[in-house]
Amino acid sequence: MGKGSTVTHLKKRKVCDIAKNSSVNKKIGKIIHNLSKFNNAKNILEIGTSLGISTVYLSTANSYSKVTTLEGCENTSNIALNNFTKFSLDNIDLIKGNFSFTLDEVLEKTESFDLVFFDGNHSKIDTLNYFNKCLKKINSKSIFVFDDINWSVEMKSAWNQIIKNDVVTLSFTFLRVGVLFFKKDLQNKNYNFL
Repeated sequence: MGKGSTVTHLKKRKVCDIAKNSSVNKKIGKIIHNLSKFNNAKNILEIGTSLGISTVYLSTANSYSKVTTLEGCENTSNIALNNFTKFSLDNIDLIKGNFSFTLDEVLEKTESFDLVFFDGNHSKIDTLNYFNKCLKKINSKSIFVFDDINWSVEMKSAWNQIIKNDVVTLSFTFLRVGVLFFKKDLQNKNYNFL
């Protein structure tokens, strides 16, 4: 599911290759961990679990947080579940299946999210669709984080469209990540820290 890999077009990949090419690195992991901690995020949504590395960073920021993470691939989600067990993380709910269905189900059951991490299906149409659906579940302190905003021409175009949305009050880019804030007292500016 999703756009696949820009590194290989093989249907089968080694776990080490997925970790190296598709998972968040330590810098990005620290960014999402610290944003979650800064925001005292209680309700976190992750779209695209992969091996669960980013999920671990999100779930360990606050002991009281609940992370709902969505993964479309059965095999990688099983590896992620093993990782969560290995680290004794019990504040994670991994939901397997196509995001087109699982995202709607999760959004129906949740009042709002303090942090949403978008890291799955890197097509422009789907990224914009997920963004617009999740916008309905923001609160005054919500933060959205998009990984791989420079991954493709489609992702760059999606990001440039997202930051122009009237609800966004502050956006910044750092490395390969884009971050959005919705607080009304913030100025609508886009900062680029590349």
